Amino acid sequence: MQDHSAALNAVRDPASLAMARDAVRLSLDWALAADAAITGRTDTAMHFIEYAPAETNEQSRARQRLAEARASLDAPQSITLDGRTRSVMAGAFFAMPYLTRAHVPSLTNDDEIVLGSFADPTMAGILPDMSQAAWRDEFLGEWPVVQTNAFAMDGYGFTAGGYALWQLTAEVGEHEEVAVSGPLTDSTVAWVETAFTGPGTLTFSWAVSSRARWNLLSVYVDGVRQAGSLWGEEAWGPRSLSLPAGTHTVRWAYVKNDNATMVMAGGALDMLEWVPSQTATTTTPVAVPYAWLDGFEGLVSGNDYESAASGDPDQDGRLTWQEYVAGSNPMDGASVFMATIAEENGQLTVGWTPDLGPARVYTVEGRSALGDPVWAPTNGASRFFRVKVQLP
Repeated sequence: MQDHSAALNAVRDPASLAMARDAVRLSLDWALAADAAITGRTDTAMHFIEYAPAETNEQSRARQRLAEARASLDAPQSITLDGRTRSVMAGAFFAMPYLTRAHVPSLTNDDEIVLGSFADPTMAGILPDMSQAAWRDEFLGEWPVVQTNAFAMDGYGFTAGGYALWQLTAEVGEHEEVAVSGPLTDSTVAWVETAFTGPGTLTFSWAVSSRARWNLLSVYVDGVRQAGSLWGEEAWGPRSLSLPAGTHTVRWAYVKNDNATMVMAGGALDMLEWVPSQTATTTTPVAVPYAWLDGFEGLVSGNDYESAASGDPDQDGRLTWQEYVAGSNPMDGASVFMATIAEENGQLTVGWTPDLGPARVYTVEGRSALGDPVWAPTNGASRFFRVKVQLP
């Protein structure tokens, strides 16, 4: 499985892999033959496969597994294990492309599997019927997972994770389009999170249905649990968090600590509203009003106004804060600030577009030749002109 180098890669060629496949086939043939040879013994001699001689069902299952493994070297086999049926072709392990770490899914720093991150869900053809969705079903409830871009609610994008995934549901009580935690087993957690750029105040409504003092719905800011978790039967109620300057991750986590089964067990979240304390950016050369940035759909993501003002979404070479000064549209590459020149009755007039009037300061500069070292304000005697725009 490791991408090593020289010694290991030396045997990764078609001829060597074919020899390895034949060796495995021969080993399985011997195992089946040895098992058959001692079938029927009633003494305590150890069978080739370690099961008690009297356990005929176990013996039959072991022989079936050996036969399936042998057959899967040459063609996909439908194999059922723990109630799940999968198509398996072990022979693909001995064929190119080689199975490497690049085939396994990504893990977070907390060893959570990132769903949808398989470069090849079939594991180089060993599991030919597997897909990203099939792996998702395999992992859920068995291993902690992470689903990026799980859903959007109230204008915010969420990442979900844990042993079950939060998801949107049509309604809970009088609330519509609500995020609810998924079903959990004993001693597991399901969480959902999003980010906000402070300072500001986050308000939301939440509810829980659980066993009192055992199963909790909590909110965390940057990994720190905040006071005031919910448990038992708590109807919808408001909660607010004040966040300082900077980008902060807010996570809602439902933890199940018992194995009691309830008709509706879990947490619910709705009515998120973020009110920034600031009204304009602070890291850009000019302060760009949040209201102006909000006027362009899709420009601001996750309430990160600073990044939005410093980006160039239309890729026209002008950053968003520069387009704010110029009065152009940061989402439209054809929207640019331009100097114009018009002739009327033999007179040339320099102008500009867009023209925001007294909301901006416009300066016409000129020079007699393009080779002149500097531009300077002009009274019209120049041959070349440009227009500079800035805030008052």
